[in-house]
Amino acid sequence: MTNYEIATLVVSSIAILLSIIALFVGYFANRSSKSQGKTSTLNNIFINIDSARARMEDHIAQMATLSSKQNLNEDETKQLDILNSILDSKIEGLLNAYDDGCQRYLAKDVIETTFREKYIHSIKDLVEQYSEKFQYPVTRFKNIVTVYKDWYS
Repeated sequence: MTNYEIATLVVSSIAILLSIIALFVGYFANRSSKSQGKTSTLNNIFINIDSARARMEDHIAQMATLSSKQNLNEDETKQLDILNSILDSKIEGLLNAYDDGCQRYLAKDVIETTFREKYIHSIKDLVEQYSEKFQYPVTRFKNIVTVYKDWYS
């Protein structure tokens, strides 16, 4: 074997070794990137649900002062009816945020154990508290129903 052939063999071996190292680095970087993506998606779900819940609770607090009055006049009664309609909208917003989170959970776009630990009780409470919103098959919140059945059947 000539010096030229030996040098070619060494360079080829080094190239193969570097390719293998690059393959492993790329694989682990991809796994890390997916994990970071799942964490980011989970954080967005937390923010969406918490903000929808805060909007609903703020609205309930506004309603409390008016509904606590003993004798409502006609204007106050109308105002309370309007506030009740708005509350329905706030509840729908909260349910939409949960449904989006459940859809991402079912698609495995989030860290599943963390999502389950955080929302296992609140999803059950929602389904039980607003049972009229979850009448299958006409419900708009099929992802919540699917997660609920998965966790509680």
